[in-house]
Amino acid sequence: MGGKGMSTCMSWVFFSPWISTPSLRYTKRAGLLVRMAGSVNRAPAILVTNDDGIESKALRELAKGLQARVGSLYKVVIVAPGRNQSACSMKLTIGSPLKLHTLVDREQYVLEDGTPADCVVAALEPEHGILHRLGLDPVMVVSGINLGPNVGSDVVYSGTFAGARQSNVFGLPGLAASIADYDLDDEAISHAVEATVELVVEGALPILAASTNHGRFDQERRWFHQQGWKCESREKARQALREGFAEGDIVVNLNIPRRWSTRKFRSTRLGAIFYRNVVVREQGHKDVTITIGGPQSFTVEDWRGWSDDTDVAAVRAGYASVTTLNAWPETHPLQLPASVIQYVMEEEPTGSPGYPFWMGR
Repeated sequence: MGGKGMSTCMSWVFFSPWISTPSLRYTKRAGLLVRMAGSVNRAPAILVTNDDGIESKALRELAKGLQARVGSLYKVVIVAPGRNQSACSMKLTIGSPLKLHTLVDREQYVLEDGTPADCVVAALEPEHGILHRLGLDPVMVVSGINLGPNVGSDVVYSGTFAGARQSNVFGLPGLAASIADYDLDDEAISHAVEATVELVVEGALPILAASTNHGRFDQERRWFHQQGWKCESREKARQALREGFAEGDIVVNLNIPRRWSTRKFRSTRLGAIFYRNVVVREQGHKDVTITIGGPQSFTVEDWRGWSDDTDVAAVRAGYASVTTLNAWPETHPLQLPASVIQYVMEEEPTGSPGYPFWMGR
């Protein structure tokens, strides 16, 4: 796997993926507040990863798009798997060394045989992590752009979604982006990059600029997790969702249609889809082989009558679907309460780009 400026391999072994960073301050540049580390003046950085691997054109175009929009404010760094790791979910490679290669002047890194979750841990870990060693302060993770949809139950298996969700373990926000189609071309990638960069720059980064996120857990600042707290108004829900995103308690799942004809977004819930006929059985001379998924055809069972406000329905109508999800499982103490989550479907007023209302300015 050649590349400009490739360095000697390093070995990586994972233990506990935890983070603790110095207190932070903010500086104002180009009209945006940009987070800076207080004691060491670290430059802020956006981490980009994926599950399709370092060779994915969509990954590289996404990084270029972010660099073009906010490169003067944030360092954009890629840390991606060396090969396709689709459907690996949040798998971590525990105790086995993974080789790390450096590409393109220390702005792109390849973790051979690593998963998206491995890549995020390798990048964000506070002492030996890639960004720490570069003198950078991570502010969020953008995972994608996936070459195929991640709608409905796909998020359970998706390595792309897992890359975004792994950032939440470090108290940082994550956004996963996917092209909601298997018929891909350069125009589809271009539309997906446009939508993803817009949502990151116009929706996510202004929230982070106004937050006090330290990249670690701080119980005192999590007022919306206090026992017995009830959300009594839309404005309180908006505040809790914005702070929850900045703290890594919710994760955003973006799906862009192949042809983003509307140039609009829509707030959605997960759709109900099920993949059938995914197993291919082959009888050999001695053994039977089973292949799950892959290039063979399969059928999709879609409960179309379930709801018209799902991610599946939105992309069919030409909208980029934005699904806001709890990062933590049921009963976890950091899960946002239902009284807050009930507001995630609300959008900005008619005529706006259609971001979720909690992302609006």
